[in-house]
This record gives sequence, C-alpha cells and structure tokens, in this order.
Amino acid sequence: MWDIDKASTWTINSVGKAQSLDLLSGRGANQFAPLGTTNRAESMSVMDALLNRGD
Repeated sequence: MWDIDKASTWTINSVGKAQSLDLLSGRGANQFAPLGTTNRAESMSVMDALLNRGD
C-alpha cells in the first residue's frame, strides 16, 4: 500500500499482518487511508473475513 507511510509506526506491523491474512485490502488504488475514518461497510468486511477464515 503506497500510503502506509502515513500510518503511525506502531501500527505498521499489525497492518501488514492483517493484509497478509486478507483481513484488510485497502480502499483501492493502493490506498490504505490510515488517517481516514472506517465506515460500516469496511468494518463489516473485516468482521466477515475474521469469521469466515476457516482456521
């Protein structure tokens, strides 16, 4: 994600791990929007991914 450098340094490892597990995919065009506000649809997407991981 191209804008990950805008995220707080303490979050970068966790964001990378969540992305590698397909829990986070960003907002398109390689944008993570670390300073943006998460909407309901994005929150539900993460919840769905967590609940349906199958591990």
